[in-house]
Formats: sequence, C-alpha cells, structure tokens
Amino acid sequence: MTLAELQSLWASSITQQSKELPNLNLTSLEVEVHTASWCPDCVREVSELLALNKAASHGFKNLTLHSYEDKEDYMAKKASGVLDISCLPTIMINHEQGEVAVIKEDSQGGITPIIKSLLSARS
Repeated sequence: MTLAELQSLWASSITQQSKELPNLNLTSLEVEVHTASWCPDCVREVSELLALNKAASHGFKNLTLHSYEDKEDYMAKKASGVLDISCLPTIMINHEQGEVAVIKEDSQGGITPIIKSLLSARS
C-alpha cells in the first residue's frame, strides 16, 4: 500500500485529528513508518502521525512508508527474524545526526507530544 492509499483509506481519521494539532515545522525530521491497514494500533498511531504532517506549516523532510498488507507474510517474516522491526506500528524518527526516537506499537501518550519534545530538544 502506498502513502497516498493509506491517506485515502484513513482520510476521515486524519482530518479529524489534524484539526486539533499544533502548526509545527517538521522539516528537520525524517520519518520511517512500518504499518499495515489491518493493524488497529497502526490505524490510530499512523493516522496521528499523518495528521501531524498534514497540519504542520511544513511537513516532515522525508516520510518513508513500509506497508505490510499480507498479514500471513508479515507474521512469517517476523517469526523468521527477517524484519528489522519487532512489532507494528514502528515509527523511526531521524534528525541530521541520526536516529532520535523509535515509537513502537503504542505510544500511550500520542505521537504529537513526542514530536514536540524532539523539536524542542533540537532547538
């Protein structure tokens, strides 16, 4: 699944969440997302991330999507250790100096506070 397809699939959730988000400049951050449309945590977490990107004055420098739409194939790859990740969703955030955060499965407090904290730490 492409990023555009994911945005279309989750459009109402993204639009609803983007209304409540701050207008940040995210151009210093690169994001790598591992997700699947069949994963409920992915729908919630990645929708928030995409809403943040949509609401930002300037979105992420780069947003790379890895979509695992075949659940059985994903589970087989996970079981065999072929994947670089251990759960869905996994969101990796990079800055010029390298990886600054990894959000796995359930961020509990939401993605927006994590991104805001990263940006304020980089200022």
